[in-house]
Amino acid sequence: MSEAATVWDGIRPRSRRDVVARHQARIGQLDILAATENLEAPTDWAFEEDHHVIVVHLGGRLDRMECEFSVGPSGPAMPARGDVWMIPAACRYAALAQGERAEFVEFSVPTALLADAPLTARVQCRDAFLFDAAARLFELVRDAEDDLARMAAHEVGDALERHLFHRYGHRDPWPVRRALSASDR
Repeated sequence: MSEAATVWDGIRPRSRRDVVARHQARIGQLDILAATENLEAPTDWAFEEDHHVIVVHLGGRLDRMECEFSVGPSGPAMPARGDVWMIPAACRYAALAQGERAEFVEFSVPTALLADAPLTARVQCRDAFLFDAAARLFELVRDAEDDLARMAAHEVGDALERHLFHRYGHRDPWPVRRALSASDR
């Protein structure tokens, strides 16, 4: 990445993405993208979606990466295996990366799955369950014609939905309990 290269600002043309492998699946409420990208040339990643985006880095080698959130952490951030990026709905995120390649899983998460709870913008956070689920789905969604792989992917996806809701969604710790009235009996 040249010193003049900057994070995409919405004005300069985005750099071309060199996708080596791309596999997509819809499991429950989640859209899942498992991808490998060549990053030999500076590569722009940019999001501003009506849903949350969670990206789990699975491998590859990056030499440089700069990222910028409209609201949240910005600056250099080198992803390591297992690092999770959380991009909240309606939050503008852009990154410029360069290196050898990147393997990752990207989850599109509807805000309703988290009971419309706000998601905090994060980079390089850790969530062992999310990482393990992403690594397994990376393998399973590539075998779209295999019935057992599809069934296993749905089981992992269902567990992941529950995990996301319980860890990042809104839960009322004291549910309202009401006494039975005469009309309820």
